[in-house]
Amino acid sequence: MKGGIRGASIYTLTNFTATPAAVASAMITVAFGIAEQAYQLKMGNVDEQRFIENSEMLCLDASVSALSSFAGQVLIPVPVLGAVVGNNIGTMMYQIAKDNLSFREQKIFEEYVEAVRKVDVSLQEQYQKYIDEMGKDTKLFMELLDRVFAPDIHVVFEGSIDLAKLCGVPVDEILDSKEKNIVFYGLKEGTICTQ
Repeated sequence: MKGGIRGASIYTLTNFTATPAAVASAMITVAFGIAEQAYQLKMGNVDEQRFIENSEMLCLDASVSALSSFAGQVLIPVPVLGAVVGNNIGTMMYQIAKDNLSFREQKIFEEYVEAVRKVDVSLQEQYQKYIDEMGKDTKLFMELLDRVFAPDIHVVFEGSIDLAKLCGVPVDEILDSKEKNIVFYGLKEGTICTQ
């Protein structure tokens, strides 16, 4: 079934669009590879980072394969033979280069991955801490709002004072006593302040 889909797709791309056979084959190969990686991601066999890395490698492999086929066709102008020879030589050289990365480059890459992982863990911890603090502050704020709009005027008065403190109003500007209300509103002694 997979071979039938591949053949039909390549046939359609080469005959009904202006796509060369090498490019069509590379595109179909990448499509099958990425579909396989998406299935592995869905099943939980790979994480998102590994899925992206594998998909990038599939695209790079297909690009090298297509370019090698083009180069082979140019150097060996026999229709199929040039593409096949170029593809095999290019793929083999690419595989050798990929497998023989120097120890230093591999170490740098591993150190980079480890550094990214540490930063990710640190940011996750900071984010969780921020969320926890924000949750506590929100809960406190909602409790104060409940007190501010309570039916009992004494509860409202105390809640308003606490809310003002929470919002950063300087203590000397908070109307938290009868004397401060009289001075601020110019009320006479004995007047009830409900504001």
